Amino acid sequence: MVDVLPARCVQGSQPERTMSSETVVPSPIRGPAPPFPTRPRILCVDDETHVLEGLGRVLRRDYEVVPAIGGAAALALMQPDQNFAIIISDMRMPAVDGVAVLAAARRLIPETTRVLLTGQADLRSAISVVNEGGVFRFLTKPCSPELLLAALAHALELHQRVTAERILLAQTLTGSVQALIEVLGAANPGAFGRATRVRFLMGELAAMIGFRDRWQMEMAAMLSQIGGIALPPA
Repeated sequence: MVDVLPARCVQGSQPERTMSSETVVPSPIRGPAPPFPTRPRILCVDDETHVLEGLGRVLRRDYEVVPAIGGAAALALMQPDQNFAIIISDMRMPAVDGVAVLAAARRLIPETTRVLLTGQADLRSAISVVNEGGVFRFLTKPCSPELLLAALAHALELHQRVTAERILLAQTLTGSVQALIEVLGAANPGAFGRATRVRFLMGELAAMIGFRDRWQMEMAAMLSQIGGIALPPA
């Protein structure tokens, strides 16, 4: 038995740089790449280093464990390119508590499954973290490794399902838009050329601001001239 964690679980591409209008043939819009790494990443948040060390020992065989000592450190790590599958956070921490950490995760990295662990749970805290943090599991200390791993396996399954659904939707949408773009190119080459230039500029803007889903901006740019299909040739 490892007194580290929870015991009870409550369910809680860019076109060519040419600016020619009729002759540009842009590369297909690329949807998001499959995000599942060999070892899923899990962000562990606690203000006690020995708890983080215990978590690392239990989880490191199945997960890439990223520790964060305190809520402020966790907030600094919440970047989309970190690709966290799960975040597991303590409840009572100084300055930034578990409710604030998981609420921020819900806003900043929404596809990451959120799990709370605490040694001192009360009804008001539970209600706050469920409502504000949207937690998937509410866990109480201490917890056996078997119970913890089982809970995190379900959390990982949820993350993979949500991410797979998003990718399927994006790929379906991308295919439909690509067909419309081909029709636009045949019906109105001038509008097609303008859309291609807008797409190029939007791609550069997305890269400049660090926008993760660049394909969304490129898709919107190509659709900006779609009304040209219905216009007669000039």
